[in-house]
Amino acid sequence: MRILPVDESGIAPRRSETWARLAHRVSAFFGVDLGEAPAGQTWLAEYNSLTSAEIARGGLLPSREWHERVHGEWLAAHKGGKIALGDSPLLPKNTFWIAGHALIRGTGGGEPALRDAVPVTEGIHEIAPATTGRFGPDRKAALVLAGANEAFASLLPVFHDVIGTILSRQPELQFRVKITLWASLVLEAYRSQPCLFAASAQARAIQRALSLPWAPASIVEPIARSEFGSTDGQSSGQDPDLEPRELNVLDRTLKACLGDERDPYMRDELVSRWVRHLLESPDRGVVWVTETAPGRREAEVLLSTVDSIRSFLETTEQPESYESDHWSTLCPVAPDKDEIAWMPQKSRQALIWSLVQTYRILRDDPKIEDEDFRRHVTEQMAKATALSAAVLGPAHPLTYFAANRHALAQQRDLRQDDPKASIEAGLEVNRTAARLSELQHAGMVSGAFYAEVLVASSAAIRLSMADAEASGQHELATEIQNDLRWLWDSVFSTVGVDLDRELENARHGQTSTLLAALSPHVHNYARFLCDLDDIQAKERALVLMESVVIPAREGLARARKTERPLRLSLQVAVQVIDALLTAGQHPPETQKNWAKQAWEYTHRLIRMPYVQETLANQQSLTTSRAAALTAVVRGWLVALENEVGDSDVSLGQVREQIEKLARFNSVDLNRPLPSPASEALLTVERLHTRLLNIGVVAEALSVLARANFIADIPILSAEPPSPAATDAATADLRLALVRGEKDERDRHSSDELQWTHEMSDPETFIALRGTPRRHIDRWPALRLRWTGSGEGTIQVSMVQPFISPSVASVTATITLGDATYQVPLTWEDEPGQIVELQGSVTGVPKPSVNQSQVEVVVHGRTK
Repeated sequence: MRILPVDESGIAPRRSETWARLAHRVSAFFGVDLGEAPAGQTWLAEYNSLTSAEIARGGLLPSREWHERVHGEWLAAHKGGKIALGDSPLLPKNTFWIAGHALIRGTGGGEPALRDAVPVTEGIHEIAPATTGRFGPDRKAALVLAGANEAFASLLPVFHDVIGTILSRQPELQFRVKITLWASLVLEAYRSQPCLFAASAQARAIQRALSLPWAPASIVEPIARSEFGSTDGQSSGQDPDLEPRELNVLDRTLKACLGDERDPYMRDELVSRWVRHLLESPDRGVVWVTETAPGRREAEVLLSTVDSIRSFLETTEQPESYESDHWSTLCPVAPDKDEIAWMPQKSRQALIWSLVQTYRILRDDPKIEDEDFRRHVTEQMAKATALSAAVLGPAHPLTYFAANRHALAQQRDLRQDDPKASIEAGLEVNRTAARLSELQHAGMVSGAFYAEVLVASSAAIRLSMADAEASGQHELATEIQNDLRWLWDSVFSTVGVDLDRELENARHGQTSTLLAALSPHVHNYARFLCDLDDIQAKERALVLMESVVIPAREGLARARKTERPLRLSLQVAVQVIDALLTAGQHPPETQKNWAKQAWEYTHRLIRMPYVQETLANQQSLTTSRAAALTAVVRGWLVALENEVGDSDVSLGQVREQIEKLARFNSVDLNRPLPSPASEALLTVERLHTRLLNIGVVAEALSVLARANFIADIPILSAEPPSPAATDAATADLRLALVRGEKDERDRHSSDELQWTHEMSDPETFIALRGTPRRHIDRWPALRLRWTGSGEGTIQVSMVQPFISPSVASVTATITLGDATYQVPLTWEDEPGQIVELQGSVTGVPKPSVNQSQVEVVVHGRTK
């Protein structure tokens, strides 16, 4: 199914058959059969190679190599004989045949002797040179544009029905929304016949370039051939049919959409700009060729509707307001079924398509960062889905498409507040994609339409997989993962990509133009690979990001002066590297190099205005800004953990941004996460835990390096300890070793000894959880005090800046000479406050006055 295919209904009665013939021939040359293609043949002609003679003839000429090969024996037998290209003495005279995928005219006698030639039974009516000579100023461009306008005329009523219906109900819709509706329909006209559209747009550009209406008002005789005023070899410039300058599906439809809202020059600029985005942009998508029957060739194109239109909108002037109280001017309202009951089927399909695509773009519009507005748009998507089921049928491909897009929007809206419902919405995305797959295999959905739906569904299905895994639904997560593998296999198979071969080439610095054209989709595929519990999949993801996606999006950023696509890819690249480093399965040198690369990507992100605004903003985040902020925090943590980069970021800065993410996700960092927790909540907690680890790792290791005693227990590890560890239950808690020295004199009496240890060196800070500190801070301040007579009591106190709510118990192991004592420590539970831990042990002999040192290991146990 193609949403907006041209047909012969638009071919108007003319004063001659010339325009009808042009419509059929031009369409056939560029992959569309309007019913009169020779023997059902369609071609995919390259505009620059096409000739006016071929248009007049009614079919393409064969290649010269084929012509000489099949006629070699005849030419050898007929010395001095010549055969014009496109003629064949091996076929009966005055007959036409399809051979070598070209139109061949017979010039011989007797029976046909050319193997595999197919007769053209319908008449071939050549257009006389005198007729084609009237077209100008560029003959070929005029012929192509005239024929294309006849073909595309069948789509004009559809544009009128769709845009007219929406604007008659909401004339106050803003300019930005109007051109979004128009651009979505034009894009589908392109996707439904890409080769015909591209050739027509090229012909339009040539005609406009050669028909500048500039000339002097007077002339001086005599006139040379090429001077103003001469008619030798020049067209009259009077007949728009013979000298077309407009492509109706572009120019006339935009004029109908905007009316007098923009002047003709602005409309012309908008048309040219949108065509360039579709056909010339670095992310214009990938085109491939299919042959639905022998000799019947069609082109299909895979490109992102949302990304294409968004990039177009970024280049247009938009002075309007985007406040939430202007929703009626920003969001088209889906009509009731009775309001469109009169529409033909093609117009109904186009209406559903353009509404859903417009809703998708509005939801992701960076200029409208309003979560309530996004939810409002989601409600309209639900209405559009119900409308499609009512007017097209519940099993129509567009109904599944609308349901798929609505479920995706629901998933994103619910992910923070209702993880269970969000997972179910993601499963609906998966189910509707599966239904479309069945329709595609039944031949009811085009490969281009099918591939775009799959790619657009991949992120939502991946989020469902991650959330199912996070909530403990491991079997469901595995099922979704298998579906995603199948989905991506289907995408690459549909567009003809051998991914294994492309990956191998990419590893050696050889990236094909095909894979580069698919970079927006390779970006999503790499993100999926990153989530797999497979180190090789993560390595493949990094190769794709570094060799394919980021270079392609750097080129896009230079061409369009837009940072968004590159920013999104840098975010994914940082996450992929972080996942590889977390796995820790590679040599230290490799790990270090990856960490450096992650820091470079992070540094580039931080320089982007969007990210700078996000870091500086102390108010609420959006989903997009939260994703950017998460990537930056990951990069900071990687740099700090691996001691790379020249960042002067402090732990306090990192904590500030993590707390911002926590507020956005409604996470209390001092309390256990709710169950089930979404992947987003788990991500925030993991980042916070890593930050706290860093607060101890960088500092405590320098103290341990100075100490004479190192405990045989796992230090600063968030993973289960090795079998050699002395206490597996302490693995999740940070450990600190301190060495105290006895005061030079007793402070109270000969029966009281006190050891103190205050960490004033900023590089020797030790804590159970790291917190920001100033250079003048002196903690932990550990004090041991023995009192008594003979055998007495050791009292232990330790000041900590913060104690995690996950800590169940803390014990101080004190070594005095050959004796060791275990002292449980208790504290007041005041999260976020400086805490004093206290404990005591009795029955301790009075230490020797000469015993000047005591060793203490503080460790703990989690809940």
